[in-house]
Amino acid sequence: MYTFESRVRFSEADHTELLTLPGLVNYFQDCSTFQSEDIGLGTEVLKAKKKAWILSYWQIVIERLPALGERITAGTFATEFKGLYGNRNFVLDDARGNRLAYANSVWVFMDMEKGRPARPEPEDVLPYGSEPALEMEYE
Repeated sequence: MYTFESRVRFSEADHTELLTLPGLVNYFQDCSTFQSEDIGLGTEVLKAKKKAWILSYWQIVIERLPALGERITAGTFATEFKGLYGNRNFVLDDARGNRLAYANSVWVFMDMEKGRPARPEPEDVLPYGSEPALEMEYE
């Protein structure tokens, strides 16, 4: 699992001083972007190939939203690549390791020049590896 640590910022919190839903989604998306950058498959690499991973579906479960200033860890991992699609799970934990939120997502590999889905090459997916999917009720 790829992870990064952070702290809930004022700009990410609502009037109740809790992380907003858009803030949570941003942590998940940033986590997958950081992983892609760190393994050499970031935005510039994809732009040069005229390819992109486009989010197709989210299923997010929230146990508790973290509070302003709370230390958190966001994590992500690929669970499967099949055909044009990639499946990815996400987690958000507090400083004690308690699970605050988790998610399943489905991504489509796109040929941006042709404007249609494309089958990723092995070099587009192998660096991510894959792990068993989270135990959760999948829709």
